[in-house]
Amino acid sequence: MIITPSVHTIHSMPNVDSSAFDAAEYSEVFRRASVIVSATTTQIALPRHWTPLSIKCAFGGEETYVADNAVYAVSDTNFLIFNAEKLYSSFIQSPSPVESYTISFREEDEARALRAMTTSDYLLLNNPDSPESGRIRCIERLYEHDSLISPLLRSIRSSIKSPTPPEASAVHEQLCELLRRIILLQSAESRRMQTISAAKPSTRRELYTRLHRAKDFIHSCYAQPLRLEDAAQVACMCPHHFLRSFRSLFRQTPHQYLIARRIDVAKTLLQNTELPVQEICLSVGYDDESSFGKLFRKHTQLPPERFRRLAHNR
Repeated sequence: MIITPSVHTIHSMPNVDSSAFDAAEYSEVFRRASVIVSATTTQIALPRHWTPLSIKCAFGGEETYVADNAVYAVSDTNFLIFNAEKLYSSFIQSPSPVESYTISFREEDEARALRAMTTSDYLLLNNPDSPESGRIRCIERLYEHDSLISPLLRSIRSSIKSPTPPEASAVHEQLCELLRRIILLQSAESRRMQTISAAKPSTRRELYTRLHRAKDFIHSCYAQPLRLEDAAQVACMCPHHFLRSFRSLFRQTPHQYLIARRIDVAKTLLQNTELPVQEICLSVGYDDESSFGKLFRKHTQLPPERFRRLAHNR
């Protein structure tokens, strides 16, 4: 563990099963400073615990997070944001190493970034030492890697892996910039909420949050035999209201999203592995290889084996 006044970097997973592990002491590290975790493992299960505002990534595989009744599978294609004071558990179970990469922000920096982005220059100039307070309230969901947040996530990751560790002040500046971009990302989320036809802003935000929670559940649990009622329960909505609202926001039904997700995973497995088609069929939630083949062909205009051959010949 590299310790600096404002940033801690952790490169190993905590051994929570050890009698020497002190959960309270470990949590205190995250209260005192911003923390960057970049640790690789094939298997770990972290029990329910607290987090400050944080961004969570995974590289080389998946890390699954469980919070309340929601499930989030974080992989190379996305990142997850949790607000401060969130309680969650997580696990990795993979045949190959997976890097768990998390950036957690100390409360002081979070408050300062929020004040700088929401207060006029006049007030900032006349009250530079005004005590900071307030929390950034994000939509807690899976975000696809983008051009706003992701380049900085990769830059910070690269710098802490460098043979020559960067100065703490340089990393701290990057974290401050990342907080600024998170606020910009949430402003964009607020604009997207305006597409929801609800009278009150609070209702629009709540509906937007619940629908994304259900969408992330489908995304993460695609291999399971999911029903409309299962996703609606995650959203805490009745099935008919959920179906109508989901289709309105995402321009497809939950079932259509589930099929698209399964086909995308199947395509990735066909391109990057030598697994038999039957095994891929089972791994994405289908029991019948013939039905899977017809569905795959409907969405890609190619049978699975031909899709694989063409992908390998490119």
